[in-house]
Amino acid sequence: MAREPGRGRREGVREVAELARRRRSPWPHYLWAAGAVGVCTLAASTLGPFRSLTNLIMLFLLNTVLIASLLGWGPSLLATLCSVGAMAFFFMPPYFSFAVQGPEYALTLTVMLLVSALISHLTARSRRQAELARRQERQTAVLYEMCQTLPAMLSLQEMLQEAAVRISQTFASRVSVLMPKKGQDLQLVAGEAFVDEYGSENLVARWVYRHGHLAGLGTETLPKARGFYLPLRAGPRVIGVLRLEPTDPQALHDPKALQFLEALGAQISLAIHREMLARQAQEVQVQMETERLRNTLLSSVSHDLRTPLTVIAGSASILAEEEQGLDPATRRELAQTMYEEACRLEHLVANLLEMSRLQAGQITLQREWNALEEVIGTALTQLENQLKEHPVTVTLPPDTPLVQMDTSLMERVFLNLLENAAKYTPPGTPLHIFARPTGGDLLVEVTDAGPGLPPGQEHLIFEKFYQVAPGRSRGAGLGLAICRGIIEAHDGRIWAANRPGGGAVFVFTLPLGEAPPPVDHPHADMEGADQDEPANSAD
Repeated sequence: MAREPGRGRREGVREVAELARRRRSPWPHYLWAAGAVGVCTLAASTLGPFRSLTNLIMLFLLNTVLIASLLGWGPSLLATLCSVGAMAFFFMPPYFSFAVQGPEYALTLTVMLLVSALISHLTARSRRQAELARRQERQTAVLYEMCQTLPAMLSLQEMLQEAAVRISQTFASRVSVLMPKKGQDLQLVAGEAFVDEYGSENLVARWVYRHGHLAGLGTETLPKARGFYLPLRAGPRVIGVLRLEPTDPQALHDPKALQFLEALGAQISLAIHREMLARQAQEVQVQMETERLRNTLLSSVSHDLRTPLTVIAGSASILAEEEQGLDPATRRELAQTMYEEACRLEHLVANLLEMSRLQAGQITLQREWNALEEVIGTALTQLENQLKEHPVTVTLPPDTPLVQMDTSLMERVFLNLLENAAKYTPPGTPLHIFARPTGGDLLVEVTDAGPGLPPGQEHLIFEKFYQVAPGRSRGAGLGLAICRGIIEAHDGRIWAANRPGGGAVFVFTLPLGEAPPPVDHPHADMEGADQDEPANSAD
């Protein structure tokens, strides 16, 4: 059967309040017992013809049982003595006297006294056992609720605050959780602040934290303190202190209440320990991932930096040492090689800087209305040497609208996509750029006729430092990751897939947003660019 949320906590509060009320005012119970005997005596005097000795004894026994079940052992014992006295004084000859006439009446009163005392004892013990069973049930319910609730908390602060509220409601007390912060002294991290005019309460808390032993109110250690202090442990070491200041100082003198409080403190300690272990595991995971990325970066970048620098240094050395013996064609070839490797090195450094800016969130888009064919044309011009063996076809519909974008960043997207396609496709295979409006976005495709992507790696290729064939091509594996970062910064999407006829296609979308300003000249259809010329063209 499902338990009503918070039911155990509310019952625990009522139980503590009831026990406190009984400890504060035990004498009214005895007055109620004496009054009940008086009422029973008046009722017995009105029985008339039914007033036999047997009926009177049964009436007083019933009254004693009720008092024992409702008020406990002490009031029921008083009711037993008063009942025997009332029977002897009012209903046994000589009347209105405590003298007993005959041994049979003395035996009757003795048996009545013994039976009433025995019934009172058994009834009171059953009552105490029932109360103990209910208390254990409520304590189990509170522990169960804490076990279910604390691990679901998102932060340590929320978890400690929730635990402080539950313990405060269960024990009708002011609860504080004290923990050290960054090597400093104990500080309040959850619960209610407490008054400490002379600093004695903080001294008790520090003593408990240092020695790992409970102290304060209700204990034999520093019992003059206003609060009860319980150490919170995470494994063998103490990580904090739980402080309770009950509204009724006598409430914590019950050993069972202290045991229950220690059980609640153990649950809090387990939750804190679990949270600390989770944080440590997360930190270790972050460190491992950082170390992995660092090693990958060093291995990738060191190779890609060393290669162009070695080529540039070798070419420069040949030019410097054998300048007179080299013919003009060789010198031009060496100079062209140095230029290409310097451009490759500049592109690698630009990618690294761009990736660091994306990760740090330092990119601020400079949006402006621009035509997509201008961005594509600029990228093709910069990659003229890399794409000289790959004919490129650009197809843009005449009604392609202007796009509000950061022009330099979008040029970087096309540069990386086209360079990636040229790197992983055989010489002579064509590349195709296609764009069309769809819905509220502009969809752009960059396709090739190469070997395509390995199945299952369509999403992995956009991760940092990921390479489809490590060691077979030059590059740090940052180009596609930069493309994804730039496209997502423009509120678009990018993905890759294999074409049914062979090759790969990279697709991204750019939101069109509001209506662009009017265009003076319509776009020309760029399909059918001359593929026979070495240079790529875009009308």
